[in-house]
Amino acid sequence: MSKSPAKDLHSLLRVDFKPFVPNWGGKRMTLNSIYSLTIALKRGEDGKSVLGSKLNDDKGKDIITAFIKNEPTLKLLTNQSRKFSSGKNEKVEVITILSSAKFAKKYKGPQENLPRKLEEDVTALMLAALERSLGLKEETVHEGLIMERKLQLWGAAVPLNVWSVTEDDDTSGSQSKKSGFIYDSDNAVGVCGDW
Repeated sequence: MSKSPAKDLHSLLRVDFKPFVPNWGGKRMTLNSIYSLTIALKRGEDGKSVLGSKLNDDKGKDIITAFIKNEPTLKLLTNQSRKFSSGKNEKVEVITILSSAKFAKKYKGPQENLPRKLEEDVTALMLAALERSLGLKEETVHEGLIMERKLQLWGAAVPLNVWSVTEDDDTSGSQSKKSGFIYDSDNAVGVCGDW
């Protein structure tokens, strides 16, 4: 696209890959990376896995999704089985854990082809962080309980900022913010998406 006549639009598409946006906002769209780890765990006699039994609120109600604030490696945990459950007689509980951007940046690898060693290391670090977060003993979530697992790196997972334009409103004389797309009418080129 470097030969594109739409140079102004092209310059807006440049991005930075960082776990944060500068305080002054930056001049580029900022994307961060996160790891997504999904594990299928055996359920116990009570119908819950070792993690499922810890995922209840103070009233005993099942938690489906929670932001993790007590462990810097992780950001979010969701129990997929509770979200889409067809009944308590299932033998598997599926949990998805999302890492923090800082963690993913530190352990970043080739997005579509993570080396086996990196995959094993990141999985172990995320599971250990989850155990700490839930107050579980080390190695509570061990290979014998994990029936299946999938680790994925989202290399450009989340836009941390958005482009917006302030325009004069012809009817009231005030200004309003508009966002959502970019269009270059001179070159008939448009961009839409996470903006």
